Amino acid sequence: MFSGPGWEGDEIEVEFSGAIFAVIQKKSEKLISKGFESYMENWLSIYDNANSFALDIDKSISMIEEKLRKYWSNVSFDKIYVETVEFILEISKENVIKLHLNDLWKNE
Repeated sequence: MFSGPGWEGDEIEVEFSGAIFAVIQKKSEKLISKGFESYMENWLSIYDNANSFALDIDKSISMIEEKLRKYWSNVSFDKIYVETVEFILEISKENVIKLHLNDLWKNE
């Protein structure tokens, strides 16, 4: 049985982009912490297990880009990958690339 009011307007995109940004901030603390082994490029991979088909991914990308505007620096991740149900987002300082995710186990 469902409970609660559900999402209204762009609340799902606001929640999604906020959750992704929170993970990036938390993992970035580890990236800059003493003892973290850095490489020429440091990537972060995030798996979105919410599986919401109602999500407007393009609107979410805009919101994530806005939140990350002040994030990028010499001590930030070089690339951030977010896997959703349908896409992998490759996020960098320059842009966000939306890659279609092919389900190899899906029967068609």
